[in-house]
Order: sequence, then C-alpha cells, then structure tokens
Amino acid sequence: MTPYEKLAKRLRLTRAPTPEEVARAFTQLSYRSPAMVEKARAIICYRFGLFGCDTLTLRALGERYHLSTERIRQIEGQTLRQLLHERRLGFLRV
Repeated sequence: MTPYEKLAKRLRLTRAPTPEEVARAFTQLSYRSPAMVEKARAIICYRFGLFGCDTLTLRALGERYHLSTERIRQIEGQTLRQLLHERRLGFLRV
C-alpha cells in the first residue's frame, strides 16, 4: 500500500489523493503561527511516509520535536481534520 493509499484509508476517501493534491491541501492549512503549519505538515508527512519521508512512530516524532506522544497525536488529528475540509481533500470523501 502506498503512503497516499494509507492516507486515503485513514481519511476514508474514495481514492488516493495525488501528491499534487496533498501538496495543495498543505498550502491551505491554517494555524496561528507559520512554525506550527510547518510542524503539522512534517508530522503528517512522517506519519504516512509522504513525499519520500520515512515513516516514524508517535514516539520518534515526539523525540524529534521535543513533544509528548499525546501532543503529536493531537496535532496529527487536528491536521487530518483540516485536510478533510471540502476545499482541501474533502471532495474525495465517501
């Protein structure tokens, strides 16, 4: 299963998004600070192995960003919810 198929399965999409669709969706993420946007993008890329990134566990990401595994999980969930917005990847939803 490709990283994009894993993302589609997690988000319950009808098909796997293309790398271009994911990149476009990432440009539309909204957080209070630009640093947080970059961190959220990186966490999703590492969790799913997108754009050639290695797949990392919550613990490994927590160590990388000096955050708890729970906080990494929260950021991942919040970012996935944002990606599901209709203008981002939600149009692929079942």
